[in-house]
Amino acid sequence: MLKLLLLVLAAWLIIGILKHRRTSTHRAPPAEKSANMVRCDICGVHLPESEAILSNRLHYCCEAHFLQRKQE
Repeated sequence: MLKLLLLVLAAWLIIGILKHRRTSTHRAPPAEKSANMVRCDICGVHLPESEAILSNRLHYCCEAHFLQRKQE
């Protein structure tokens, strides 16, 4: 009977330790504000609006695509 009690106690301790370790190591990273995504008018790649080049309500992913549209 004492062996059974010790076995249950050991299992309870192991489960408690594992739960504690899982919750402390697998915490979700802090939520970041999601950026508004826009689509490049030339190649179609999606990028955050803050990184896009905006001209005449059209978005471009890089200066080369902006210049390419300007030459057309």
